[in-house]
Amino acid sequence: MTPTVGDRVAEQAARSHPPSVEDELLYLPSDFDASERLELSLTVLAQEEVKWREGEAFDALHAVQNIVKALTALRDRKGKHERQQKDNTRAGDEIRDTVKRRDRHMQTYESARQAMISLDALLDGPNTHFPPLKERDTFIKSINLVPRGKSVKDPGDRVQWCRAEAEMQRWQEQKEQKLVELLRTVHSFARMQQVWSELATRHANQPGHAAYASQKAFMYERRAEEARNLVRLGGYGSLLEPKANVIEFIEKEHSREELYLSNRLAAT
Repeated sequence: MTPTVGDRVAEQAARSHPPSVEDELLYLPSDFDASERLELSLTVLAQEEVKWREGEAFDALHAVQNIVKALTALRDRKGKHERQQKDNTRAGDEIRDTVKRRDRHMQTYESARQAMISLDALLDGPNTHFPPLKERDTFIKSINLVPRGKSVKDPGDRVQWCRAEAEMQRWQEQKEQKLVELLRTVHSFARMQQVWSELATRHANQPGHAAYASQKAFMYERRAEEARNLVRLGGYGSLLEPKANVIEFIEKEHSREELYLSNRLAAT
C-alpha cells in the first residue's frame, strides 16, 4: 500500500469516535473512485481485487443455492411431519437459523457485487453477470425426491441424489457434533463449579481463599446455566436429564429421518 493510504488508515484510527471493527474501512481499491486509485497507484491492485470479488460472489451464490435447497426441505418436513410442540419449535428454530445463514451469504454476494461496480468491472443492473439478488429470487418449489415416472437408477438422478445425500449427511454430522460439544460444555462447567465449591468449603478458615473459590464457583455455575439454556432453546432439553443418553437420542433421530425419507419415496 502507498504511504498516502497509510496516512488515511492512521487518520481513521485517530478519530475521537473511531468506527467499530465491522465498519472500519480497509482502504482496498474498491473504497476509492477511479481518480483516487490512479493518484494512489492502485490500478494494478484494483485488477487483482476484481478477481477476488468475482470468486467471492461465485462462492456466495453457491452457498445460497445449497442453503435454499436445505431450507425448502426443512419447511416441507415441518409442514408435513412436525406436529408436536417440541418438534415444531425445534423445526422452526432450524428454519430461522438457516434463513440467517442464507441472508449472510446474500449480503456477502451484494458486497462483492458493489465492490466490482466501484471498480468499474460491472454495470449496475439486472442484465449483468452478477445481477442484484433479492429474497424473492431464492424461493423454489417443493421438490419431490424422485420425480414421477423416473427412477433413482437414472444416471443423472443418481448423481444428484448422491450429492444431496452427502451434503445432508455432512450437515447432520456438524449439527450432532455441535450438540455433543455443547453438552460436554455443560458437564465441564458443572464439574468446575463443583470443584471450586469444594475448595471454598475446604478453605473456610481462610477467608480470602474461600471468597476467591466461591467467586469462581458462582462464575462456572452461571456459565453452566447459560449453556443449559442454549440446549433447551435448541429443543434438546431432554438431554439434560441425568439418565439421558445422547447416542440413543441421535440413533432415534436417524431412524425417524430414515422413515421420513422412505415415506417420501413411497409417495412418489
